[in-house]
Amino acid sequence: MMMAIGAFCLSLSFVFGCGERQPEPTPARTAPTRVSTPATPARIAPAPIESSTVPPQETITVMTYNILKGAGADAVAPGNKEWAAQLGFPGNRLPTVLEVIRTADPDILGIQEANQWNLGSPPVARRVADQLGMDYFLSVSTNPESGFASVVLFTKFDIKEAESYSSHFSRAALRAELVTPAGKSIHVFVVHLDGASDHVREAESTFLVGEMQPYVDDFSMLIGDMNFLDRPTSIGAILRQAGWSHPLGSSQNIDQIWTSSVLQPHVQPAPDIPSELTSRASDHRPVAVEIGIP
Repeated sequence: MMMAIGAFCLSLSFVFGCGERQPEPTPARTAPTRVSTPATPARIAPAPIESSTVPPQETITVMTYNILKGAGADAVAPGNKEWAAQLGFPGNRLPTVLEVIRTADPDILGIQEANQWNLGSPPVARRVADQLGMDYFLSVSTNPESGFASVVLFTKFDIKEAESYSSHFSRAALRAELVTPAGKSIHVFVVHLDGASDHVREAESTFLVGEMQPYVDDFSMLIGDMNFLDRPTSIGAILRQAGWSHPLGSSQNIDQIWTSSVLQPHVQPAPDIPSELTSRASDHRPVAVEIGIP
């Protein structure tokens, strides 16, 4: 188990609580401490799944959510809060963000713009995990120009291993292997691609495809704020050429969920979350799907 980075003291009160840019019943358990920069483990490509027509044995809910500048949590620096306020989202929106998440009730959740969620004692990410009753892994951005826009994976499943890719991104990215209650391994990539430069975004995507390649024939998914629209000439073409699928892509904007081909036939829309709730939380709506695991 690895450790989430934390530094400053924080007093934070949570209220329990899916992404386009506008341009458990399970018992709660204490989330273990996580480290966002472990040594990269040696990897062996898993044996390919022979058929995508095997009926699902488990159905899980997967969600990606850009919460805008750390959701204004108390540990977030004033500059991030001022930026969010200029976009019409002032104050601490974390209670509303938590309400959105709890309404969707995801098994796997990727958060983008978890700005400075490594701060506090315990860190904001740890406190959110405790409130949701989920395990977590935080990949910390070290780029002040992005407002330290970190990404976090929250999950109800066991995290077998995880690693941060933040040094290769203008924001942040991570990879994790999860194990479901039925013992199935799921490989999850959470990413926030660059929003300003096509060149940087393409370089980040090329790196990402290389890291994802060992898992293309397994139960794998890429979730995050991609900062591109999936068009024939977009970066989406790079992902497809590498064997990845974008099920339900026509209903997703820049916040997207991609899967390996073995999972693609088993992806369905998740129930909608009321817009009156999401409109108060962030300038992105969350994106959620249900995926059957054969």
